[in-house]
Amino acid sequence: MVTASLAIALLLVACGGGSDSPAAETPPKPTGTLAGDAALLEGRTIYAKYCSACHGVSGRGGPGTAFVGGQLLRNRPTAEEEAALIRKGQAVMPSFRETLTPEQVDAVVRYTREVLAPRPANRGS
Repeated sequence: MVTASLAIALLLVACGGGSDSPAAETPPKPTGTLAGDAALLEGRTIYAKYCSACHGVSGRGGPGTAFVGGQLLRNRPTAEEEAALIRKGQAVMPSFRETLTPEQVDAVVRYTREVLAPRPANRGS
């Protein structure tokens, strides 16, 4: 029987494979009117460190759910729902309650919604 801790550890190892490579891609930067937004830049840094290995560097998915193509907004229609998932975790996604501050959760939620998976009105160009 696999314990929850072992399952999470295995997931993190699987998602983290190769992410420290010097040639590793980095998540896209905010552009246009969003380019200088400090919270979005912080969200990008957090996403790169904690999220991209599972959800893909550009939010296209991997072991974790994709954000692009409307999937994020279908799965978590509101920012509050996405923030709750990040804090609490669900299924194989670990909780980040002890890892990220509420402000960091808000920043990564904004980054995923406004940069990786924006509604057309949110595009920064």
